[in-house]
Amino acid sequence: MKLIHAAAVALALAPAVAAAQDSGFGSFSGSIAATTDYVFRGYSQSDEHPAIQPGLNWDSGVGLHLNLWGSNVDFNDGGEADVEVDFTAGFAGSVGNLNYDVGAIYYAYPGSAGALNYDYWEGYTTLSFAASDVATLNGAIYYSPDFFGGLDDAWALQGGFSRKLDDSLTFDAFFGTQMLKAASGSDYLYWSAGLTYSFPWFDANVRYHDTDVSVCGGQCGARAVLTLSKSF
Repeated sequence: MKLIHAAAVALALAPAVAAAQDSGFGSFSGSIAATTDYVFRGYSQSDEHPAIQPGLNWDSGVGLHLNLWGSNVDFNDGGEADVEVDFTAGFAGSVGNLNYDVGAIYYAYPGSAGALNYDYWEGYTTLSFAASDVATLNGAIYYSPDFFGGLDDAWALQGGFSRKLDDSLTFDAFFGTQMLKAASGSDYLYWSAGLTYSFPWFDANVRYHDTDVSVCGGQCGARAVLTLSKSF
């Protein structure tokens, strides 16, 4: 049922993207992905089950951009949350070889009980530096004043790099830390590395995820994830 909900969102977004691409007001694009496990900062958000993830993006052409993204989720909470919908507003630009993006993301979980405090927002800053024609360094900072589940303020720091191995194959890796108030939980480290191969009609990504958390009910252990995606 959760996959059906996410697929319905994807089908609803498709005609919107097609119509929007003809608009003279900025530029629109979309994406659709199917993954064997939705992993966010080292934790499975889909109870280690597959997920469908549609996206819709608008770029003003002068830095401002808006993004809408969704996925089915499963937190083993009795069905309180079946879908996640993220709304992003940001401003992006570049200075020489340095690209930046500053904005905010609102994470919504329609249908979940308000007492669970699932919905939250984060401010973010991302940087990427083109070290060469084939290698890019990147970093990001995220801050939430009231993190998922009502865990008070939280920070996440992440850094990584990507390198094109040939015209179709790219390797990337990142390392991050999620920092929580001591009264809300424990800080932890997470990391991931993967390969993306660009076929003529879609991209295939195989990646490894892990954390330093020892007890998490199997939701944050080492795992390999396959994702097939298409941008349009």
